[in-house]
Amino acid sequence: MNFVFQTSGLAACHAYVIDSFSEFQKYLTHEGKPVDSGDLLERVETMLENHITLWEEKKTDLSITAFGHFVPELKKHGVRYILIRPTLENVKETIKETIKRMGINNINLQRIISYAEIMRTNKLSSEDVAQCLSITVRGANRILNKIEEKKYVQTVFEKRDNSKGRPKKYYELLFLDEEGHKSEVTRG
Repeated sequence: MNFVFQTSGLAACHAYVIDSFSEFQKYLTHEGKPVDSGDLLERVETMLENHITLWEEKKTDLSITAFGHFVPELKKHGVRYILIRPTLENVKETIKETIKRMGINNINLQRIISYAEIMRTNKLSSEDVAQCLSITVRGANRILNKIEEKKYVQTVFEKRDNSKGRPKKYYELLFLDEEGHKSEVTRG
């Protein structure tokens, strides 16, 4: 996949052909708040905030984003923007990088996502994940704790089905919507 990135100087306009999204990111502005939080949703919100702030401070003439859910807010603030749709190769690269950061096996992640989609929820217990992956609850806890350390899940306690006793621990998968489908954030 190639990106064309243009910059203009006093006398000339330069175009670069870039082979990967990771390489493209090196050319992005470092103005605005740092986008280095471990929390995926916080990083996305900071990116949107940066788009708007840079526009309002007249530090940019145009914002380029792949996040469709940014569009209403950008329009509201009068930001000129281009909405890009990543290629399948770009999406695969992003997923690979995310899985690598999570530190779990791609097949296990795909099985967890499929299970959540079938169950129509983004909140799974250790028992749910153990059943889904055909492993012990202890093994499921290790996987979920690893993902939680990277801030891709958060722990919630809920009572379900009018059960008695204390609420049960669930892991809310932040990269899925409430129905267990991939959220806009992960679709890019």
